[in-house]
Amino acid sequence: MCSENFEGNEIVGTNHEPSRAKKSVGKFISYVQFIGLGATFNGRAMFRTVFAGVVVPDVIAYLEQNKFHSLLMIHLVGNVLKQNFMNTGAFEIYYDGEEVFSKLKMNRMPTVEEIVDGIRHKIEASGGRYTKPIGTVPGRLLKK
Repeated sequence: MCSENFEGNEIVGTNHEPSRAKKSVGKFISYVQFIGLGATFNGRAMFRTVFAGVVVPDVIAYLEQNKFHSLLMIHLVGNVLKQNFMNTGAFEIYYDGEEVFSKLKMNRMPTVEEIVDGIRHKIEASGGRYTKPIGTVPGRLLKK
């Protein structure tokens, strides 16, 4: 849509980095997943080696006895948690380094009209000229 309305402008999508705390939690979850996988295949022996003389918990025995279920749950639950912690919810639009729209600030997604109008205003404010006529946004994309 924007490439049609603003020919000659490069459109680049990037990731918005999560906070350092969220990255740390994501890494911690990965470590827990790795330990869970080890416990699923060799949990009792690992536990006896690390904690000599301590009774092996029932959860370790359960992981070893139900390998398929354990692996599936460790994978699914761990990845869902990591995905949620690493998600920033960002949808930020900039033109020439200036913000056009911020989902983080507005708490909602922009309409196509807001994007096109915002970029057009930035072009005109910097002394440029918007050459496409206003209203070139297809009707199916307009807010009703």
